[in-house]
Parts: sequence; structure tokens; C-alpha cells
Amino acid sequence: MMKSHNRGGGGENAVEYFLNQRRIHSKDAVEIIWSHAANRKAQMKEALNSDAHMIEADVLFGSQGSHEGQPIMAHPPETDSDNTLHNWLNEVLQSDKGIKLDFKSLSAVEPSMKMLVSMKDHLTRPVWINADILPGPNGSGTATIPNEFLHTVTSYLPDVTLSLGWTTNWLVNQTNNGKDYRSQTHSSPHTTRIMLRDSAAVPLAHSATISYTNSTADATTSKLR
Repeated sequence: MMKSHNRGGGGENAVEYFLNQRRIHSKDAVEIIWSHAANRKAQMKEALNSDAHMIEADVLFGSQGSHEGQPIMAHPPETDSDNTLHNWLNEVLQSDKGIKLDFKSLSAVEPSMKMLVSMKDHLTRPVWINADILPGPNGSGTATIPNEFLHTVTSYLPDVTLSLGWTTNWLVNQTNNGKDYRSQTHSSPHTTRIMLRDSAAVPLAHSATISYTNSTADATTSKLR
């Protein structure tokens, strides 16, 4: 699923990168420690001081406050933050951590890609770009538009690892309105054809069937076997 690059620009394979640094002991991704939701400055600093190999944070387009009109580090329903993407990257790129950016709005993607390109010489580490590009069970209609997201990211940074997801709102101990992935049939499965280059990470726990043909991936929600 992941491929070695060694070309900079965020294309480094995470397992090989940390293995070469002797920070993990085998070619097993389970050894990689993650710090999630390192959005605000306090959370970011905690992650930077932790044993985590990879730091994940959420990016959206600021719509209010002093950071209106620029990418900020926040997870909906928040619309403001004490941390911008620019500041976040400046801090994290001084560390030895890998990066995963989870985009929560399409409007934040292109300005963020431009920012990353301006720092490309410093992206000598794994960089994962994530977005929920399809609606899953009980998912909202706010999934990031698939092809527009992918085209924007790969146009600016073709070597990063794409981490593609589905919006979900799983209701425990309830019937999920016929949208259970375990359903025997799907009257109108969500299907998209997306162009992928090199590395992609897909949340298979969400029961995605991915078939690769000539660098094209057909992503279709499917029943569990």
C-alpha cells in the first residue's frame, strides 16, 4: 500500500523512514506511534514532546476571529483556533515527527498545498494528506469533493501519501437506516473513480473495496464478508 520514495516533498515511506532512523525495530507499521488532534498550541506542544512518530492535526478554513481567511488548526464545529497551519508547520518541521493533515474543508486545501510547497525543501519526512471524500453509513453530505481534492493535492505535492476516508456517524445498538456496511445489498452504493499516484492509505476498517488498474482506483462501499 505504501511505496518508498526518498525524493523529499513529503513522499518518504513512513515505515522505512522511521526504521532507517532506528526509531522502530521492524518493517511493521504497528510500531509507529501516533498523536492525534494536535490542533491548538497546547496540544501541538504536547505532541511534539511525546514519543509519537507521526502527528495528526485537523485543518479548516478560518471563518471568524483573527485568523479569518487562512488555514487554521481546528476540528468542526470549531471555527477558530489559537493556531494557524503556518505556525503549526513551522513548529513541527523543527522536530523529527512525521505529519498527517486531516482536511475538514475543501477551501483550505489549495492554500495549504501552496504553503507546503513553499516549505518543500523541509518536507524530508512522511507527509500524509487526509480527507473524508465519500459519505459512509449515516455520514453527512459534507464529504470533501473527491476528484477536486485529489487533483489539488497531487498537482502541488504528487509524492505525499493520500489517506482517504468516509464520513460516518455510527449509531451503536441501533439500525443504521439501511446504510449498514454489513447489509446484504446496496441500492445505490457510493462509487467514485479517483486517480491515484504511488502511495495511498485507505481505511479498510470502513469496508472499502479498492481495485487498482493503471493508476486508477475504483472506491466502492461494500458489505463485510
